[in-house]
Amino acid sequence: MRLFFFIFLVANYSISFAQEKTVFTQNIDNLINTYLLDHDIPSAAVGVVYKDSILYGKRIVRGKDQTVYASNNKESIYNIASVAKPFVATAILLLAQDGKVDIKLPVINYLPYFHIDSKFNDNITIEHLLTHTSGLPNTSSPNDYEYLKVDTTDNALANHIKSLSTVKLKFKPGKKYSYSNIGYEIIGQIIAEVSDMSFDEYMSTHLFKPLKMKKTSYILSEFPKSQIAKPHSGHPNKITNRFPYNRAFSPSGNLFTSIDDINKWMIFNLNNGNYEGFKPLSSENFNLLTTPRVPTNEGDFIGLGWFIKDHLVFHDGLDLGYSALLFFYKKQKIGITVLINHQEADCNELLNLIVKSIRY
Repeated sequence: MRLFFFIFLVANYSISFAQEKTVFTQNIDNLINTYLLDHDIPSAAVGVVYKDSILYGKRIVRGKDQTVYASNNKESIYNIASVAKPFVATAILLLAQDGKVDIKLPVINYLPYFHIDSKFNDNITIEHLLTHTSGLPNTSSPNDYEYLKVDTTDNALANHIKSLSTVKLKFKPGKKYSYSNIGYEIIGQIIAEVSDMSFDEYMSTHLFKPLKMKKTSYILSEFPKSQIAKPHSGHPNKITNRFPYNRAFSPSGNLFTSIDDINKWMIFNLNNGNYEGFKPLSSENFNLLTTPRVPTNEGDFIGLGWFIKDHLVFHDGLDLGYSALLFFYKKQKIGITVLINHQEADCNELLNLIVKSIRY
């Protein structure tokens, strides 16, 4: 899937970025409308940003009578799943810049209670976690993301990290890439410990609020139920029996936000970590996030929280009832986000349709 995505984008941009003005060659509302109807999808929120300008930011909804309409108020909040991981990577670099952590040091230096079933327990570094090279499995148990057991208390994350004693490594830390949600959950707890704040409080105080992301939070209760885009699965689509929310997993993906807020995050990333004068990281540290480090098994590289293919930077996400994809092209400074409240949706397909409609 990613290979087709990259081939198309590189070919398309190489011939279209030479022009001066960015335009859409067709009505994006109608394009998304057609996609929703053709694929039995309840809604999609799409953002398109060029440099520091928002070209598009809407949530398109398919009604029960097959009508489709734009709505950025009711049910505008989506779970963006693993698309949230670059936020966590940015936060740990903020703490590193402040001298509170060193990403090359072992986890055990910051979490003395961190213990897994491996002789390499004390060798796992924060950098291993950031680059998915720790050897940790993806999840602590096979049914984690079925949300059969959830913990929404303030101690959920800490208790989760303290319960990993039976987890075994897949390989020696640093040997190769293997995607791990557990790794980012551990980073989240490190953020909490070294900052003397809860994980969600640190993220809100040091990233979301300065970025003016007023509809972004790891705490689901901060949103009225009417604002949440309900998770769906199956065809004909139906609302899932369980809702994907467990504060033990917050750092690996349970982040709730709107397309308006994600567009602000996109501007931040397209402009060397600067949003309306808020520039918390030095250029050197910000560039570490998108510097290719380790090859993955899908033809791209992992940086710190981001996947990289040439000048293309991206992350996708999948959770119970939700799909998401965010990418930006560093050289041309354009970014597109697709959020969908259906777990079998192909965000890549819709994103490519939008890319085909952009000309410069």
